[in-house]
Amino acid sequence: MAQCKRKCCCGARGLVITLAVTGIVLVVIGLAAQPAIHALMRSVIKDSINMENGNSQLFDVWSGNQVIPEYMTYYVFNCTNAQEVQELGAYPNVEVIGPFTYREENHKFNITWSPDDNTVRYKYNRTFTLLDTRCDKPYPDTLEPPLCTLDDNMTFITGNYALVGFINQIAGLMQPNPMFNLTFAEYILLVGTIMNIVKTEGKQESLFMKRTVFEAIWGAEDPILALLFKVLPPALIAALGITSPVVGLQYNNSVPIYQNWSSIKTGNANWEDAFSYVSWAGNDLTLAQSTTSWKGCAETDQGRLYRAQGNMLNGTEGMQFRPLLDENSIVPVYAQDILRSSFLHSTGYSSIQDIDLLRFRIVPWALQNSTLYPPNCAFSNYGPSGVLNMTDTQHAPVFASKPMFYDADPIYRTWVTGLLDASEDKHDTFLDIEPWTGSTMHAHQRLQVNLQLVNIPYLEAFWLLPPMTYLPIMWADEWAVISDDLADEWKSQIGLGLSVATIMQTAGIASGLGLLGIALVGTVVMAILARRREAGEGTPLLKGSLNSDF
Repeated sequence: MAQCKRKCCCGARGLVITLAVTGIVLVVIGLAAQPAIHALMRSVIKDSINMENGNSQLFDVWSGNQVIPEYMTYYVFNCTNAQEVQELGAYPNVEVIGPFTYREENHKFNITWSPDDNTVRYKYNRTFTLLDTRCDKPYPDTLEPPLCTLDDNMTFITGNYALVGFINQIAGLMQPNPMFNLTFAEYILLVGTIMNIVKTEGKQESLFMKRTVFEAIWGAEDPILALLFKVLPPALIAALGITSPVVGLQYNNSVPIYQNWSSIKTGNANWEDAFSYVSWAGNDLTLAQSTTSWKGCAETDQGRLYRAQGNMLNGTEGMQFRPLLDENSIVPVYAQDILRSSFLHSTGYSSIQDIDLLRFRIVPWALQNSTLYPPNCAFSNYGPSGVLNMTDTQHAPVFASKPMFYDADPIYRTWVTGLLDASEDKHDTFLDIEPWTGSTMHAHQRLQVNLQLVNIPYLEAFWLLPPMTYLPIMWADEWAVISDDLADEWKSQIGLGLSVATIMQTAGIASGLGLLGIALVGTVVMAILARRREAGEGTPLLKGSLNSDF
C-alpha cells in the first residue's frame, strides 16, 4: 500500500509540474503572439504600400477607380443689412442658409510611372454634381450634413468680391512695378474713371450684390470685369492679374490648373514617403515660381527662409498617408483649395464600422499670426490670429478661417452679427485615419471664406464702411465616409490579422493562467496530504471508497 501511495504521489507531482510548465508556455505564447503577428503585419504592409506599376491594393482607391463616397456641402451667408453697412457704417448681420450638397468625384488619368518606379505622375479631374434629393427645410446647423440639398438657384446678398478685388489690384499698382507705378493721385483718378465708365454703361455695381448660390460658388460673368476687358488696354488687364470676367469661389470639372502634371512618391524608395507630393499642377516641390505664390515676410535672410518654407509643397492630398501611424504621429498635408501645406496631429481615438481609428486635427499654430508664430509671416498673417490671408493667391482681400471663426481671436465675431455658435464638433476639420494602413476612413475638411472690408475715406463706395470687418461669404464642408465594401475589405485583411493576434493573446494567457491555477491547487492539496502523513493524522481528506487508494 505504501508503494502505491508513493506512485500516486509521484504521478500527481508529475502532473502538477506538467500543468505548470504548460501554463507558463501558454502564457509566454499569449504574450508573444500579438507582437509577433503585429511585426509580421508591419512587414507585409510596408511591402504592399508601394504603388509600383499600380500593383498596390491602395492604387484603385488613390486613382479613383474604386470610389470612396465624397461630398461637398456649402452654406452661404446672406447679408440682411447691406444698405446699413454701406451707408451707415453698421457691422454686417448675416443669416446662414444651407445645405447645398454636391457629390464630389476625383479621378486621375494619364497615369505614368517613372523608369525607377519611385514616382508616378498624372493629371487630375475634380467634378461636383448637385444631389437629386431636396431637403424639406434648411439645415444650417447639423453635426453631420444630411444627404439632401436646397435649390442652388436660390438668391442671396453677399459682398462683391470682384469689385473689392479689382480695387485691391489697382492699389497694387502703386507698388514698384516694371510697367505701372501709380502715384496716389493717379490711383484715385484711375478708380474714379473706371467706376464712371461702369455707371455710364448702365452696369451699376455696389459693394454688395445679389447672386444665386450656383453663380457665387461656380462662377458667373461679373459686369465690371466684363466691361474692363472691353475698355482697358491689355497691358493694364495683365498688370491687374485679371484672367477672366467670370468670378467664382470653386472650380468644377477640368480647368487649366488641373491639366498640368502632378506627381507623388510611390513608396518604392522609402515606404514612409508613400503618396507625398513631388509636384502639384506643374509646380515642382515649391509654389515660389507660381502666380499663386505666397509673398509675405520681410526682405531679410530669416524672412526669405520663412517665405520659402511657406511655399514648400509638403504632404499628401489627405486621403492617404504613410502607414503605421500612432498617437504621437504628426503628418503633413497639402490643401489644394488654400494652396498651402500644413500639419495634422493626433488628438485621440474614434471608430467607424467597428474599425479603430486615430483622429487628426490641424496643428494649433497653423492659423496663428506672425507675432505668435513667426513663420506665418509668409502668409502675411499680421492681424489677429485665426485666419489665413489669401490676398496673394486670390488677388483679392479674401481670408480663410474655420467656420464661424472657430478657434479664432474673439474680435472677429464682434465685427459681424448673426453667426451661429462655434463648436469643435460642427466647425473644426478632422481626419479619422486607420493607423495600420494610413487610410482616411472618415473626414470633414471645413473652411470659411471671408471678404475683408475696410473703410477707405477717399473712395466713394468705401468711405462710409465700418473701420474694419470680415464679411463671411460661405463655408464649405468637404466630407467622406468609407464605403461598406472597403470597410469589409479592410476587415477581411488587416482586421482579420488583428483579430487573430488578439484571440491568440487572450486564449494563450487565459489558458496558461488556468493551467497554472490548477497546478497551484494541486500543489496545495499535495502539501496538505504530505503534512498529514507526516503527522500521522487518520482523518481522511476524502471520504468513501477512494480513501484507501490515497
